[in-house]
Amino acid sequence: MVLTISLIGAGLFTLLMLPLPRFAGERRWYLFAYHAPIVAVFINYFFDRVKHRAEIRPWQWGIEAIVVALALIRAVFSIPYISGHALFLSYVLVNTPLRLVWWLAILVFAEVIYIKVTVLNDPTLIGGFIGGVIGGVAVWWGKRSYHPHTTRTKM
Repeated sequence: MVLTISLIGAGLFTLLMLPLPRFAGERRWYLFAYHAPIVAVFINYFFDRVKHRAEIRPWQWGIEAIVVALALIRAVFSIPYISGHALFLSYVLVNTPLRLVWWLAILVFAEVIYIKVTVLNDPTLIGGFIGGVIGGVAVWWGKRSYHPHTTRTKM
């Protein structure tokens, strides 16, 4: 069901973006091949986070908010050295267990790498990847070192 909603969301996003001059002519290909797939991943990611929200600590939400905000801002404004796609996808890959969202992210990230390297020759892939991995490792490290208060009984 979530996959269906993700694909419908990506389709609706595409329909809404088609009239924009940014995606006219040859650039329309980028809308279908580059932008729409990450929308499907993001929607799936959103549902995954809602489902597992009880497992996510407030500080983790803070890191997630920073990563998602930077990735979304990057979609509209140029941030030097950072690809929003690479930032978000690498964060998801580091921070998400092997669930549907992880598999979608790996597929879309492979496509992003291909497009960034072969079509666009875009070095922002490296900065986005490094930023996403740093954010993901920070969350992983925090989970690893987090010890909830436990009560111990004396013998």
